[in-house]
Amino acid sequence: MRHLSSLLIALALGATAPCAAQTPEAFRSAVAADFSKALHFRVKPFAAQRRIVVSGPVRLHGTGMVTDEGSVFVNVTFNGSAKVSGDNGRVLGGRSFSFMQAIYHYGQPYISQTRRLSLPLALTCDGKPAGSITVTGEIGLRGPRAGDLYILDGSGTLSGEAFLDCGEPQQP
Repeated sequence: MRHLSSLLIALALGATAPCAAQTPEAFRSAVAADFSKALHFRVKPFAAQRRIVVSGPVRLHGTGMVTDEGSVFVNVTFNGSAKVSGDNGRVLGGRSFSFMQAIYHYGQPYISQTRRLSLPLALTCDGKPAGSITVTGEIGLRGPRAGDLYILDGSGTLSGEAFLDCGEPQQP
């Protein structure tokens, strides 16, 4: 089993198969040399990370049609955008998004509810990719019913924290 493992590693690393003139010890040492060469890869130097808090506004707009008058739920398709910043504007993130949410409407002519939103975002630091984060927040949703259609708007603030390598903090 050990010889089979050595052979498989050697083939994977491009070593030549043992021939009649080569001894098993010479073959093992050649495989070990090839294996140690393969392990020498470039490692990014360690960079200190620090905790950075980001926050920013989110806005939503959605429409949903009441398809069954007996139902107390309406499926609303929301479209929105969010933009967050932190560390005095050095760290930025934002995106547009859409999702569907079932909203309990009580059969009323107006909806006013609060929902929790979690949104993954990519972050940049001084214009360079710095990582990703999931920001969360409470969103107030409001809107009237117009016939069979609910038209909802919402806004709120999303926030989160991440450990990023952005160098030293800048003074405001």
